[in-house]
Amino acid sequence: PPIYTELGYFHDGLAYFKENNTYGFINDQGKVIIAPSFEDASHFMNGVAPVKINGLYGLINSSGKMVVHPKFNSCFQFSDKLFAASLDGKYGLIDTHGDFVIRPQYAVIDMDSSPLVRVMTDYETHLTGYINREGKQVISPRFNFSDVRSFDNGFASIQVNGKFGFIDESGQIAIQPIYNQVRSFDKNGLAMVELNNQWGFINTKGEVIVEIKYDYVGYFDDGLSPVTKQGKVGYI
Repeated sequence: PPIYTELGYFHDGLAYFKENNTYGFINDQGKVIIAPSFEDASHFMNGVAPVKINGLYGLINSSGKMVVHPKFNSCFQFSDKLFAASLDGKYGLIDTHGDFVIRPQYAVIDMDSSPLVRVMTDYETHLTGYINREGKQVISPRFNFSDVRSFDNGFASIQVNGKFGFIDESGQIAIQPIYNQVRSFDKNGLAMVELNNQWGFINTKGEVIVEIKYDYVGYFDDGLSPVTKQGKVGYI
C-alpha cells in the first residue's frame, strides 16, 4: 500500500523514498536498506547516488556510506557515467568518484533526455550551446537560451525575430524560421507547424507533407493523425 510521500524508480535494485521530509532507500521487496536521513536524494547509477546533507550534495554507495563528501550546491544524473554538479554557481560534470571531468563553467545544464543537451554560459549574455552526453561541446554557445529548445530526432526548434524554424545537430539552420509555432520532429521525421492559425506537417527537408489548413493537428500514430477543422474532428 502507498505509505511514502514520494517514491522514485528502481535503479541498481534500490529506489529513493521520502518520509517525514527526509529521504532514504528501499529495495524491490520494500525493505528499507538506507534509513531516511537525507534532505534530498536521487536514484542510483553505477553504484552511487546523489544525496543532500546540510544543504550540500555528495554521493553515497548502496550501503549508505558517503563516498564523495557533500560539497556541491546541486547534483543530478547527466548520463550513465556522469553527474552534473555545481560549485559557486557554475555547473560541470563529475564522475562517480566526484572528480570533475568537465570543469564548472556553465550557469545552466538542462535536465532532459536529449542526446545533445542545452548549456548556458552565464545569466548576463544567456549564450547557449549544446554538449553531448560525454560533455563534449558539439555546438558552441551562440544562441539565446530562450530561443532554442531540446533536440528531438536530430532537430531543435529555434526562434528568430518571433518566427520559428529548426537547427540540425551541427547548429546550422536546417529549416528557415518562417512559422508562428512549431512542435518537435517525431520518429517519422514529421513536425507540426502553424501559419495564420492553421496547422499542418513538414518533413526534415522543410517540405510541406500535410497542407497547412487545419485548426489543429496531432502527431501521427499507427499512420493516422487527429485533426480539427471548423469545429469538426477526424483523422487523416
